[in-house]
Amino acid sequence: MMPPPRASLVEDAGIQRPRIELEYPTERLAIVHLVGDHDLSMYEPLKDALDMAAARRRNVFIECSRCSFIDSTVISLLLHAQGMVVSGGGHFVLVIPDDPGPVRRVAEVMGLGQMFPLCGSLPSLAAGLASTPS
Repeated sequence: MMPPPRASLVEDAGIQRPRIELEYPTERLAIVHLVGDHDLSMYEPLKDALDMAAARRRNVFIECSRCSFIDSTVISLLLHAQGMVVSGGGHFVLVIPDDPGPVRRVAEVMGLGQMFPLCGSLPSLAAGLASTPS
């Protein structure tokens, strides 16, 4: 019997290949899910996804519960996207789980809470937005 392909070994080890998932749950909201490690190698796909989300929806949430790493390249792209969304009157929020993990550590070390609105989960963010006027 042949061993499983390398991709399966990586996935079995709990390491997710980097990818970006776009979701449009309402006509005013885009959720960009970051999965795996995101660094310079993901610049073009992430830039394209953020540009598309900002162009199609007023509010953009960046969901990082399955993200294992972000670097300064990603933070720069997020700042640019935030500028586009906020200048159009929308909301731009980073959703980073409260659990101790690599992305939470980056957020604390880099002071992302001073650059972006942060939230610990999508349900708590949705509840907070539902209680505020549009």
